[in-house]
Amino acid sequence: MRVYSEGNWVTQFQNLGGLGIGSVSDPTNRLSVAAEASLFSHEGNDHRIKVNKAGTADTAALLFQSNWTGHAEMGLAGDTRFSVKVSADGSAWQEALAIDPALQSISLAPAGMERLRLKDTELALNVPISGAAVQSSATDTTAGRLALAQHAYGPGNLLGGVAQMAGVPTGAVIEQGSNANGHYMRLADGTQICWHEFTETGLAVTTPYGSLYRSGTIAAPTFPAAFASAAGLVTVFRGHFATNIDGWLVANGVPSATALTVGSLRAISAISRTEDFRWHYLAIGRWFT
Repeated sequence: MRVYSEGNWVTQFQNLGGLGIGSVSDPTNRLSVAAEASLFSHEGNDHRIKVNKAGTADTAALLFQSNWTGHAEMGLAGDTRFSVKVSADGSAWQEALAIDPALQSISLAPAGMERLRLKDTELALNVPISGAAVQSSATDTTAGRLALAQHAYGPGNLLGGVAQMAGVPTGAVIEQGSNANGHYMRLADGTQICWHEFTETGLAVTTPYGSLYRSGTIAAPTFPAAFASAAGLVTVFRGHFATNIDGWLVANGVPSATALTVGSLRAISAISRTEDFRWHYLAIGRWFT
């Protein structure tokens, strides 16, 4: 555009009502360019493209269209956060990414609902984690993979009911309990320990037994938790009289999976005596085979 001014023709491009380059401008799109590409280069060093808006609630953004229908927009849309919005039809829009300068956070919402928020002090996730970098099963111990709550152990599931399937633990690591028959502990590897302490009040240990003396039959207790079988079951006895004199226990049978012995259980003493006899046992075996 040339304007005749003060006897000369000069080029005038200030305060144009519109400009079309290979295209036609309109009141909304005052600069319209139709070309394969547009180039904005530096003049010496830096180069910045500025998109300014009047106020916080306004929009300063880049809109990407396909056949004149908008599908993506990035910039400051209605606030001072930098956001990326997407649309399948140009009408319904969803914010997929937001960078908040006030909260110093980055959030992702691929389906319109925030699923990830990253801050300097935390990473918050609201979606299940999967993929090659995540533990795939309870037996997956690949180095470097993220452990899942259902496959890992911590304060919340270290203690509780133990369980297993085909030898693979599916419950807690340690189970402890007690009942009228005593105390027990089960470990995830199948180990079970049972114990109990008894007092036989006024027990008569007066029947000659070689150079020693024995009592009558003491009732064999039931284990507080059944073992899987009696095979490999180990039991340890210890006893003493109320006066802290040593005493012994003997059994002429073997333990079953549910009780201490299937034979008779008796106390032994070096001298004939009748007094309270305290004893306990410890049984170690397996709760599954």
